[in-house]
Amino acid sequence: MEKLIKIFSEYSDPNDIIKILEEYEREYPDEKIIIKFLKGYYYEMVGKLNKAIKEYTEILELNNNHLYVTPLRLANVYKDIGEFDKALEMYNKLIRNFNCIHALYGKAEILYNIGKLNEALEYIDKALKIYPKFVNALLLKGKILMYLGKISKAIEALNKALEINSSNLEAYYLMGIIHLKLKEYDEAIEKFDYVIERCPNHVGAIFGKALAYEKLGLINKALDIYETIFKKHIID
Repeated sequence: MEKLIKIFSEYSDPNDIIKILEEYEREYPDEKIIIKFLKGYYYEMVGKLNKAIKEYTEILELNNNHLYVTPLRLANVYKDIGEFDKALEMYNKLIRNFNCIHALYGKAEILYNIGKLNEALEYIDKALKIYPKFVNALLLKGKILMYLGKISKAIEALNKALEINSSNLEAYYLMGIIHLKLKEYDEAIEKFDYVIERCPNHVGAIFGKALAYEKLGLINKALDIYETIFKKHIID
């Protein structure tokens, strides 16, 4: 195990770490489960999600006692590749056995993605009842409430997220969208600028700012932004 831990102080490239872990898996069969878990984690990091699924699945075949962390990671990967039925099956089991907050949130994300917004809200609220400072859950709640037209409740959820993390860019971006919906264009620009200053390539915030300028009648400013987006993201 000491040699295994040493990897992380000597290597930073995930692909290099995966290669070393493959060697260690052959060399230390007694540590197979932890090595497979680490391989799955680093496969996720480099976007090789099918390989991550293989590692996590083999862990569960080797030892069914891995009833929490490994199934949760596997469910998250299934969600990320769009295999929602498999993800939901695992999330439901984790919710049933552990009332797992991350499974509640993962299921809410899937329900949101398939358009079941009210049902998604139910699971978000269950997660927030366990941990009221779950920022990602508050952000998703705000987004869903916004789409449902419940603007004041959406703002309330996003403000709670900002109370916990005052610099959360997603919260500022969603607040910008809400200001657009409310025709509060100067406030929208202010929120989008906050995002753009910290994340210059945030396309949603850039488009939002351009649209706000357009709605204000500042067509030249809007056109300048649209031209910049076109050159940067289409021509390049």
